[in-house]
Amino acid sequence: MIFTASALYQIHTVGLTPLQLVLVGTVLEGVYFLFQIPTGVVADVYSRRASVIIGFILIGSAFIAEGSIATFGGVLFGMVLWGIGATFVDGALEAWLTDEVGEAQVVAVFLRENQVSAITGLLGIVAGTVLARNFSLALPVVWGGALLVAMGIGLIFVMPETGFSPNFSPTERSHNPFPMMRRTLQDGLAVIRGNRVLTLLTLVSLVNGLWSEGFDRLWAKHLLDTFALPSVTLGGWVLGEVEWFGGLRVLTAVLGLGVTEVARRRLAMQHDHAIARALVVSTLGMMAGLLLFGLAGNVGLAVLGYLATTMLRGPLASIRLAWVNQQMRGQDSGVRATVLSLWSQADALGQMVGGPAVGVVGNTSLRLAMLACAATLGAKLPIYRKAIRTYAH
Repeated sequence: MIFTASALYQIHTVGLTPLQLVLVGTVLEGVYFLFQIPTGVVADVYSRRASVIIGFILIGSAFIAEGSIATFGGVLFGMVLWGIGATFVDGALEAWLTDEVGEAQVVAVFLRENQVSAITGLLGIVAGTVLARNFSLALPVVWGGALLVAMGIGLIFVMPETGFSPNFSPTERSHNPFPMMRRTLQDGLAVIRGNRVLTLLTLVSLVNGLWSEGFDRLWAKHLLDTFALPSVTLGGWVLGEVEWFGGLRVLTAVLGLGVTEVARRRLAMQHDHAIARALVVSTLGMMAGLLLFGLAGNVGLAVLGYLATTMLRGPLASIRLAWVNQQMRGQDSGVRATVLSLWSQADALGQMVGGPAVGVVGNTSLRLAMLACAATLGAKLPIYRKAIRTYAH
């Protein structure tokens, strides 16, 4: 519901420029970068369930603020709240889930979750499109935020936490928490340094941030400013920008469902070598889509390039996340949220660096900005090849 309208809300209602669009993301990632490790450590020391609940309430509050204050400053304030809330959820949610269902089952759960979220997301797309068209672009953002707050409150009553075993006793946790947090952080860093694949995947996360922030903030403006969206009438209903963007998200969700199902059925997730090869193939497909999106001479080819990029992105992210979780076994599970937070922090650092750079390019040429994203995405390929060679030996 929120993301169907948020890009158009920021472009049309708030009137953000390409550079401002990227700076909004940079503020988000800067806050995320600063708070990621502390909140991940808190989740490992105290409660992953509590961290998730706090996070969703903060994220919902962020979107309520963004949709209610239609200024650059209002959007920035929303990004600050969103960044803090996201750090409470990211890492903690995946660590909680892995503890509850077990490492052997979590891969299948991540892939199935990707499919379920795509299906239920279709309902949100329809709701967001109807609200944006008939009322205002801000309404889906505000109402979506309110639903997130309600969900966070609801989790207080329905979310269990039976698999979490903190490394510290209740007595230790009731006293000065900083030595425990410092030790947990040190243990998490040691896990990454001691595992070559985790080290490589952290570098992949950095590269992922370098390309993704510019694309996420500028793809909608590129589509609107570079091309003329065709005027289509269905039963007397003239399809405008909101319907076009909603339709693109529907197609992305449906196509992503198919890709995820193929991965779930065909990919041998217990074999690291097979995972690495699947990530290489998916990355090549995304690069091809980005290049087509940037070079397309008409809106049809541009839409095709966008869909190729986005339909692969969700399944690829689920596979990569599952692979990171698989690398932490036995004694490493006690710092799982911290390791995942460090991994996510690398992505945030990449977005802080790559976003403004792509934004500057986008102020000159949105086509060049998309091509720059494609070139940066390609930097993942040699890293995946190193991972493949790791298992070859």
